Order: sequence, then structure tokens, then C-alpha cells
Amino acid sequence: MRYEFPTLSARRHRAARGHACTRPIDVATEKQLPLALALEAAQGALDQCRKDGFRVSVTVLNNAAQPIVLLRDGGTGPHTADTSRRKAYTSLTFRAPTTALSKRLAETRRSPI
Repeated sequence: MRYEFPTLSARRHRAARGHACTRPIDVATEKQLPLALALEAAQGALDQCRKDGFRVSVTVLNNAAQPIVLLRDGGTGPHTADTSRRKAYTSLTFRAPTTALSKRLAETRRSPI
């Protein structure tokens, strides 16, 4: 019994003759936030916090929870950059603003067990 394993060149030859599988391949796609837009959003948040009298760190994450932008205002504590990243991660994984999470936690604490 003889087994034949087609080489890449043999596959190309068959494809050129129209014998290749022509079924479309489904590829998952996802939208990514461009760096320029992420930087603009982070700067806007930092500017608003400054107007409100707060010195903060701002983090914008991509879909894979990796930081795209991290802005740390002068005079902030050393913990703010990590806290900002963790807050952004929580928002990403819950798919909701962290204010919604804090409201949910407050309602849970009030309800009787």
C-alpha cells in the first residue's frame, strides 16, 4: 500500500487547476481603539479631573486588557497608576463602567440575607 502526501507545490498545482477547496474561511474580527483616540479620551479624562480638583492616573486598555495609554498626573501617589489599570481592567471584564459595579455592590450590601 502506498501513501502519498502532497507537497506544497503539488497543492499549488491542484489549486491552479481549480481543485482546491473554495469554501470561504470564517475569520473572527474585532474592532480596536486607535491609539490617537485612546490618547484623546485619556487626556480628556485627565483634564476633567484637573478641573474638578483631582490629581489622578488614567489608563485605557485594549480588548486584550493590555494598556494602550497610561497618563499619570504630577503629584499623584505611587499607587495611582496600578489602581487606574486595575479599575480599567474591572470595567473591561464586567463590560460596564465601574460606577455601575459600585452601585451593584451597594445594593447587595443593603439587601437582607
